[in-house]
Amino acid sequence: MHTYIQLLSYIPYFEDKNIEFCVWEGMYPKYDEKLEEFIKEVYKTDLMKSNYLDYLDEKRINRDYAAVVPTADFELLRAILTYYVRSERFSDGAWANSAKEGVFLRILNRLKELDGYGKMDDGKITEALKKVKPGLEKYLKIMNLVKSVDVSKDKEFQRAFNGFYRVRQRPQVFYDTFYSFMEVHKESAPSFEKTLRYIHKELGRIEPSFSSKLVATINPNLPIWDSVVLNNLQLKPPAYYRKDRIEESIRLYERIVDWYKDYLKDEEGQKIIELFDEAYPNTGITDIKKVDFVIWQIRG
Repeated sequence: MHTYIQLLSYIPYFEDKNIEFCVWEGMYPKYDEKLEEFIKEVYKTDLMKSNYLDYLDEKRINRDYAAVVPTADFELLRAILTYYVRSERFSDGAWANSAKEGVFLRILNRLKELDGYGKMDDGKITEALKKVKPGLEKYLKIMNLVKSVDVSKDKEFQRAFNGFYRVRQRPQVFYDTFYSFMEVHKESAPSFEKTLRYIHKELGRIEPSFSSKLVATINPNLPIWDSVVLNNLQLKPPAYYRKDRIEESIRLYERIVDWYKDYLKDEEGQKIIELFDEAYPNTGITDIKKVDFVIWQIRG
């Protein structure tokens, strides 16, 4: 899967010729919110190169770094991106100039080529789909049972859910609280935030992954949070010691939701759905789960 797919989702933004990337308030630029989000996204990746100036000097490239972007290798592209991102420190309005002149767009398009974005061929997807059947059968059992049994009491459902989502070695009070909440809210489809805060209130634990699996079982159009998904999106969970860990978890889950919305419309996402339906017709599962099954098998 793609290491930088979240960053690459900004390509349409930089292609839009009608965007005003900043307005000037006195001597200082006020940037468009999405441009600022893009810069923050860059800093969350491993693309920023600490020795970028030395590296660019070693390459003996003239100062028009943007001109060499179409042929840059990965390390040179990192150095060039770092140069343009950090240039704002030395020249107010530099980000807007880079966006307006198409520099960020060229960098993202080159990154797309180097990263292999959109190049998961049919063969790779088909190989992943061959491994899906056992997990799909377990998932379908869960989704059939959740509608027809009292999940707070039904041991068959709980064993199926615990096995599929690896809910292990928890005290009984965790299972009682978790499944009681699921049963009570089966018809109301609780949000991720509500579930996360409830589990924290009742158990004193912050459980973003299990909260997402609960809400996605009730509303399968929502994604789950797990290590495979986070790795593929180049996202890191908030550290355990953070005081704002709940709020950060909510923000991170929103980013996962946004990624899936974009990916399901992407050419590759559509290809996965098409091939999944050919391999496993009439399953009745959501497109988001079809993509999930392939992601879990490819494992980044």
